[in-house]
Amino acid sequence: MTANTSSTPEACTHTVTLKKRSHFLALRGSPRFSCSAFTLQSKALSIRSPSGSALFGYTVTKRQGNAVERNRIKRRLREVVRSVAPGRATRGRSYVLIARREALYKPFEDLIYDLKRGLKRQR
Repeated sequence: MTANTSSTPEACTHTVTLKKRSHFLALRGSPRFSCSAFTLQSKALSIRSPSGSALFGYTVTKRQGNAVERNRIKRRLREVVRSVAPGRATRGRSYVLIARREALYKPFEDLIYDLKRGLKRQR
């Protein structure tokens, strides 16, 4: 990948989901943005992805609730990313959202606001 020399990184046009454990482990220790509903980690990785895309992964531990609640949290976070990331996430960058139980109950508009803040700080 070539380095972007402009002051604002190129925004992605769509997102791809991270699925391999090795990709999640590669993001460990990277810079974090935390809010009440999730923690966002991001890093520029050399993972092959379609051009113009950002990679997103989702982690919801068993501590957050039973399977139904965990799946609902993931669905909510995926929808937030689907609505916010195009145009705001940096192309070629990988992101992981580590969910907290608050993501289940927090108003959707607040989740959108938090993700926008997190993506802005992670540039």
